[in-house]
Amino acid sequence: MRRAATEPFLLFVVEETLAGRSDRMKAYTIGTSVLQRDEAFDPQSDPIVRIEASRLRRSLEHYYLLAKDDPIRIVIPRVAMCRSSIGRGTRRYCCPRSRRRHHCPASGRA
Repeated sequence: MRRAATEPFLLFVVEETLAGRSDRMKAYTIGTSVLQRDEAFDPQSDPIVRIEASRLRRSLEHYYLLAKDDPIRIVIPRVAMCRSSIGRGTRRYCCPRSRRRHHCPASGRA
């Protein structure tokens, strides 16, 4: 993984998800808290969060290709409603349900 941005991004996602705050993970928050953008950061015009999320997804996919038996899975889906999930066995930590029905890839539930 690229340590410069990928490692802190992963740490932030895991900590926020386990703390039950995945619903608060917004591009602006990640940009300013993790990627050190200033308060003028505009996630609509600066794609850095999307780029780093894509890099992180690729790194995780590569890792899990090599570590197929790892009991812990970290998933960062492209679905905007479900920011991330972390699972071990059958236990899953995922974004809390929103008022709108959505699919959580980690749990397989709608």
